[in-house]
Amino acid sequence: MNPRYPIYIISKGRSKRCLTARELTKMNVPFFLVVEPQEENEYRTEWPNAKIITTPFSNLNQGLYDKSNDIYQ
Repeated sequence: MNPRYPIYIISKGRSKRCLTARELTKMNVPFFLVVEPQEENEYRTEWPNAKIITTPFSNLNQGLYDKSNDIYQ
């Protein structure tokens, strides 16, 4: 199943418990995982077939707002 629009999953610290990614994988729905650079290897190990986008910033402690803005620009 291909969605009409791309699906981005913004994630931090949940490489082993990324429930949305798990369910989309089961349904064969393509998605992007968006992670911070310090967690990239962890996510690539846990999700080897996922399309992973790494943000240009890390540990800003400002929540997901900055990640969302980075994706949509």
